[in-house]
Parts: sequence; C-alpha cells; structure tokens
Amino acid sequence: MSRKNPLQPDECKRTSSLETVLPHHEIQDRKLHGKREAYKRRNDMYVKAMYGNTLEKEEVRQDSRTALLQQIKDKGHGGQKRDDREDQGE
Repeated sequence: MSRKNPLQPDECKRTSSLETVLPHHEIQDRKLHGKREAYKRRNDMYVKAMYGNTLEKEEVRQDSRTALLQQIKDKGHGGQKRDDREDQGE
C-alpha cells in the first residue's frame, strides 16, 4: 500500500519561474514612459506661462479663458447673472 494520498498530492516545487521577465520589463518601461510624457507636457505648459515670450504667454491665457468659459457654459449659467447685474445698474 502506498503512503501517498491521491486526493491530496504533495506540493511540487516549481522548477522554473512563472514571471515572464521581458514582457514585465516592457510593460513597466511603457508605464514609466507614459508618466514621463505626462509630466513633460504639464511642465512645458507651466514653463510657457512663466518664462515664455509674450505670444506663448498670451496663448496660455487664451486657453485658460476658453476653458473657464466652457466650464461656465457647462454649468448652465451662460453669463445670465452678469447680464442681470448690468440691467440693475451695478
């Protein structure tokens, strides 16, 4: 009679690594590259606003103004409160 129980086999030791090193490295490298690109884009925007020439600074200001106007339109105000104040004489 055998001592091994077929319903509970012994734990086998792995002879090879289950981690795929090269694809794991490529995925990690792609992730880091994306983070670097996002940081560079964000940093370039701040550099233009602070140290750029007058045209670049005005371009950044214009982008900010259009983004703010879009947010106002999305909220549904659309500048109506401003017109009401002008009618009241403020």
